[in-house]
Amino acid sequence: MTSVRVKGEDLQFDDIPGPAGAPTIVWAHGFLLSAKFYRALADRLTTYRHIVPDLRAHGRSSGLADDATLARMAEDTWAITASLGIDSFFLVGHSMGNAVAVRLAANHPTAVLAGVSLAGIPVTGKRDDAREAVSGMIAIAGNSSELAAALAGLFVHENPDAPLVKSAGEEASRVPRAAVETIVTREFFLDESHRILPRLTQPWLFLVPGADAAEPPEYQISQAQLFANAEVRILEGEGHMVPQERPDLVAQHIGNFLNDLEPGLTPTGRRDLFVARSAMPQALRQPNDPMRDLRSDPRVIPRLVTALAAFGLDTAAGPPSIDRHASHEILMASVAEQHAGFGGLYEALPNTLSGDDAVEVIESSETIVGIDGNDIALRIYRPPVQQGPLPCIVYVHGGGMTILDSFNKVHRQWCGDLASTGMVVIGVDFRNAYTATGPHPFPAGLNDCTTAVTWIHDHRQDLGISRIILQGESGGANLVLATTLKAKQDAFLDAIDGVYASVPYISGVYGTWNDSQKLMELPSLHENDGCFMNCAAMDLLVLAYDPTSANATNPLCWPYFASVADLEGLPPHAISVNELDPLRDEGAAYFRRLVRAGVPATCQMNYGLTHAAELIFRQALPESYWAAIGDICSFVRTVERGVAPY
Repeated sequence: MTSVRVKGEDLQFDDIPGPAGAPTIVWAHGFLLSAKFYRALADRLTTYRHIVPDLRAHGRSSGLADDATLARMAEDTWAITASLGIDSFFLVGHSMGNAVAVRLAANHPTAVLAGVSLAGIPVTGKRDDAREAVSGMIAIAGNSSELAAALAGLFVHENPDAPLVKSAGEEASRVPRAAVETIVTREFFLDESHRILPRLTQPWLFLVPGADAAEPPEYQISQAQLFANAEVRILEGEGHMVPQERPDLVAQHIGNFLNDLEPGLTPTGRRDLFVARSAMPQALRQPNDPMRDLRSDPRVIPRLVTALAAFGLDTAAGPPSIDRHASHEILMASVAEQHAGFGGLYEALPNTLSGDDAVEVIESSETIVGIDGNDIALRIYRPPVQQGPLPCIVYVHGGGMTILDSFNKVHRQWCGDLASTGMVVIGVDFRNAYTATGPHPFPAGLNDCTTAVTWIHDHRQDLGISRIILQGESGGANLVLATTLKAKQDAFLDAIDGVYASVPYISGVYGTWNDSQKLMELPSLHENDGCFMNCAAMDLLVLAYDPTSANATNPLCWPYFASVADLEGLPPHAISVNELDPLRDEGAAYFRRLVRAGVPATCQMNYGLTHAAELIFRQALPESYWAAIGDICSFVRTVERGVAPY
């Protein structure tokens, strides 16, 4: 035990040494607990030095009952590190300690390298409906047996008479009633996000117990969504006191997170456990949750709901009548139905706008030969007047690499509108994995795209083009990203000057990961399942594209699995994702990995939109449509000038 004197008061803390020169972890414990409840975790993280204070009014610092505020606890902790000459450290907060940790990180951002949140709500405070529950703590303050009984409900592996539970009650009884009253009536309900969040840029890991009785997991996840650089891991079946009950598990997660930090403090693991920002906490919705009905979802743009309703698509998109275990013939018949259904929607949608008649674009065609001796049709769109070389968009259409026609009404309009801004646009009629004449699974479509890109590159002068930018949405985004990865592997990366991937369909895990895996790594697959797109239906397209699943983690088939090393040296990228899209988080994760690989990259999220709505619903959402066109143009012009798109 050690103490430091701050403003005439002695703060008690444990200083647990690590190897010489070891980095430091500073701990902030939960309400009514103390430093001793974190010793087991420190003992398992032996490569670190540990500073574990007894926060003001708690444990051996229980005599400091005055000013028992979260802000004061944060500054007390800073005073301890300053007195020890520790100028940089990692922070771990449990329960109330989360709120202490983020205040410390916000006030001293250069000292706090990264943070870990254990079972808590660090920023916006408890919800008002929790006031009655926590206010009961005031009446039993100082009574160890009643406190132990109250805390017992936070344990899931210990019975109420277990020594650990009794010890928690005894420690809780040391906290003065005045401090308990201050914390549970005021401090717990503070919302200082406007002050704290702008200064929190450090990597932050959220360990969320799936059976937390104190803080609902979905509320914890919603807090993570407010952070600029957050990761979430769901600890299934664990409760609020998981650090005390399962120190091995918690120490492993903390150790892995900290070990994966590069000198630049960006996680280096293969996959990003990223929760994209969202307008509301929905990541733990159940499959029959009525909020999956777009008609009652407050996030969605109302005009999009109206457009969807005209085709009966404003309710939750249900799963197909078969699953991945059906025979290949039955599966392909279901894929054919998706092809016909979405193709019919594209043709039936009204997509004209006033002023369209004034726009003139010249179309022409070329046919080239693919590596399998197959013909590949290219459709070229260009402005009617061209003076000198123009930048070129190589457009690859969506449809999960499996369905939809290359030159249907929606895709042709998109290409024409891009060309009208002063670019040459070349659409590639690659082989879909499903066609009426037979299947063409991976890598047929990818081979067609790489053949097209190399041909276009070799004919830049003939085509009157300067820079070549690949652009595609959904499955087309998969193919442009995979084409770029293949270009690096096969040494033709000079053919590609930039990549713009919209709502990328790149993980292929839609039917193979369970809900826990999705929530841990790509929570939008659970949150938005049924919002226009259904994961089970997407899984059938996965099996059409890779029938044996032999390429389930091959980055050329599913770019989500590309490593940092795979991405190093790639040209500038732009990623666009949509808030209500099941695919939202995989696109954002790919962006983060690009940045870690040193690739100039940007990412934006379009709020209120379902999957690819900005392209599909041109008439209903003209501002979203033209904003998407404008963003692509801006990216192209930036690449044309040779400026990294930051």
